[in-house]
Amino acid sequence: MQKNFVTFERFNQIEPAEGLMALLKENNIEYILEDATGDFEVAFIGKQLLREYRVKLQQKDFERVEDLQQQNSLENVDIINDNYYLLKFSDQQLTEVIIKRDEWSKFDFVLAKKLLKERGKEITNDEIILLRKQRILELAKPEKMLTIWLFFGYLASLTGGFAGIIIGWLISTQKKILPDGSSVYYYQASDRKHATRMMLIGAIVLILGIIISIFAPEKYSVFYPTEHY
Repeated sequence: MQKNFVTFERFNQIEPAEGLMALLKENNIEYILEDATGDFEVAFIGKQLLREYRVKLQQKDFERVEDLQQQNSLENVDIINDNYYLLKFSDQQLTEVIIKRDEWSKFDFVLAKKLLKERGKEITNDEIILLRKQRILELAKPEKMLTIWLFFGYLASLTGGFAGIIIGWLISTQKKILPDGSSVYYYQASDRKHATRMMLIGAIVLILGIIISIFAPEKYSVFYPTEHY
């Protein structure tokens, strides 16, 4: 049976990725390192950075690896600089770190829990589990495609065919990985319907262009201009 690996964490530098991989090797957890720099799909949705490395795991290992990362963070949580930025956070800000743990490092998540407990505002594990489920539901909501991209997609379909097919395919198939390892469509259903139309229009225009270029190139020279001497 083929194993399905999905993105667990993204890095802009290789060093922190190597730290995670060392932890995975130590605990005999299978992973894949992928250099996604220059990935067209990433660039298309506007998240392309100078570098991007993806450490991929099997979905069944997500929770275990998160627990291992938290255990490592616990060992260092008492060894922090007095100027560490989280120490200046309000109770509400620390709670936000816990709610949106996917946007913060595992160390910051563990430290936020510790600081709230010390302030008498402890968030229990049961509450954290509930917050995590609510956060996943929030992240699972599809994004709305920018109107300019839809316009460009239709324009590309009508004028070139192939480019419109590519844009439509990306919009209709793009997915995002949730913190629990599951995946959902990135764009809302109405945008994916537009994408299907783009691909259909693009295919028709592309086929017509090929037919014209083969059977009547001179008759339709407005589309395929030739030089006259």
